[in-house]
Amino acid sequence: MILDFLHRDKDKETDAAGAGVRAFGARGDGQTDDTDAFVQAFGSLQQGGALHVPAGEYRVRYAAAGPQFNGLKLPAGCQLTGDGPDKTVIKGIGQSIGPNLKAAVLIQVGSEARVADLAVDGDKEHVDRANMPNFASFLLLTEHGASGVVFEHLHVRNQYAENREGFGISISEASNCTVRGVEAYDNDGSGISVATSNIYQDRPEHTVIENVRCYRNGWQGVTAYGAKGVEVRNAETFENVRHGLNSEWSEDVTFQDSHSANNGRRGLRVTGGSRHVRFQHVVSENNGAGFPGGAELMVGTQTFPVPNPQTGAIEARFPEDVQMDDCTLKPAPNNPHVVMDRGFDEHDASREVTLQGNSRFTQQARAMGEGPSVQTLVPDDASMRNQLRASGGDADQWSVMVDDYTSPAARDQVRAQRRQSAREAGGPRRQRPGGGNSGGGMGRGRQGGGPGAGSQMRGRGMRRRPT
Repeated sequence: MILDFLHRDKDKETDAAGAGVRAFGARGDGQTDDTDAFVQAFGSLQQGGALHVPAGEYRVRYAAAGPQFNGLKLPAGCQLTGDGPDKTVIKGIGQSIGPNLKAAVLIQVGSEARVADLAVDGDKEHVDRANMPNFASFLLLTEHGASGVVFEHLHVRNQYAENREGFGISISEASNCTVRGVEAYDNDGSGISVATSNIYQDRPEHTVIENVRCYRNGWQGVTAYGAKGVEVRNAETFENVRHGLNSEWSEDVTFQDSHSANNGRRGLRVTGGSRHVRFQHVVSENNGAGFPGGAELMVGTQTFPVPNPQTGAIEARFPEDVQMDDCTLKPAPNNPHVVMDRGFDEHDASREVTLQGNSRFTQQARAMGEGPSVQTLVPDDASMRNQLRASGGDADQWSVMVDDYTSPAARDQVRAQRRQSAREAGGPRRQRPGGGNSGGGMGRGRQGGGPGAGSQMRGRGMRRRPT
């Protein structure tokens, strides 16, 4: 009785900024299931309303993702705030994730809503992993078609997934959203994601991610997939299992004033049909140590498994217009600065990638044929070398490894599709480029390259490298 009175009195103090969740029966003691209290509290909010969650640990259940989502949903135009991420924790109940769920959401967020000053914990340590194959979860997920969502001053951690899907924060098919002042860590999937389920429609647009730290996540630190207009500023990504900063099938993406270090595969990755990707004042160092194909930057081809609805064809593209401006690449021992996918055929080799100092990578830097090739590029004038020195880069050379990074099955499918299209169009059948020293003297295998190319990757063997 006395404790109940104290809880009610504390809520009166917080109601000045918005309704207190304890007024709806939430305990915040780390043991009680507070789901129903949050459902009632969210249901009471009007447009522009706010729900305050005072210090404590609040346990809530997951709900199945999908159009008929019936779990915790912050209404449009409302706010969910706490007393700070070190004091207020909303923690999922891992046991509520059952084998009948393929994807689960902890909190869904509507348009023009704001979540701030608290921590969200996925409780992955209490999920029955043995009975959960191919499962994904989302801790904070935007509603489909939402706009103007803001996530700020949050800790997002311990998200559970048995595959690469699922994220700590997911801007999914939403526009004009902001992620600011967030730490995303120890999630099984990526820390922060801007993504769509279909690159041909419902692409998220105009997203700003700034002043974030993403570390020890099971996939990427910050990733954009099928997004358009993404600005990432002042991001630190480190010790993620795969890549630090990632762009796949995205357009008009800028990574600025950021640092990516000690990630498992690459610090910076641009794949698929990504276009107009800029790295400005970015440092990438010691990524992919011990991983075959590890590097500071990867530029690679990728297939998208859903056929283009207009052509019916499986899309396969190489990134276009990738630029680095005043960046620093410091590769791990025995790794190159850059790895580049050879592409599906000579059509892909025309794409242009520009590294700092305007060192250009075109077909001459992308040998065709089987097996890895390494080229060392030396800036060809004093201004380029000075720019490299000024930004902390190696003024003498960049090392580039060219290899196949797409699965053989996907590569064969795309090549066969392109040959069929050429025959139907009545044009000549494309010949697969052979060996020799075409393409800037690089040829097949380890032939060619620049000074030191033969020794740069010695001992790596000829096996295909995963992405």
